[in-house]
Amino acid sequence: MRQVLTQGVQRLNEGLSVLIFPEGTRVPPGERRRYNKSGTVIACRAGVPVLPVAHNAGERWPGRHWVKNPGLLNVVVGEPIATEGRTPEEVLVEVEAWIEARLGEISEVPRPEAPAPGRQRSVRSTS
Repeated sequence: MRQVLTQGVQRLNEGLSVLIFPEGTRVPPGERRRYNKSGTVIACRAGVPVLPVAHNAGERWPGRHWVKNPGLLNVVVGEPIATEGRTPEEVLVEVEAWIEARLGEISEVPRPEAPAPGRQRSVRSTS
């Protein structure tokens, strides 16, 4: 994980984009997973905003399955979320709220209010 954080910051400092899926993969319809803060840690360390994206690909392209279901995917790109002067945890709260609100608008299957209980690996946010 340390290498991902270091290289993510380096790539952003080089002017490249870094894509992080905070739930780790496409989530099956009607499910929700905990959001990992690694993306917001990288953005805060690099001093760049987070560009939130919400999509309902899990409804058409189930994770770990070769078969894809026909239909339209909805993708919504939000306004950049500032990281300056904020902790990764603060930024993650805003990112998650934005994504979940958009998913509520574009998903065919309702999402739970909170993720199912379970383990989540922690990421240190020290700069």
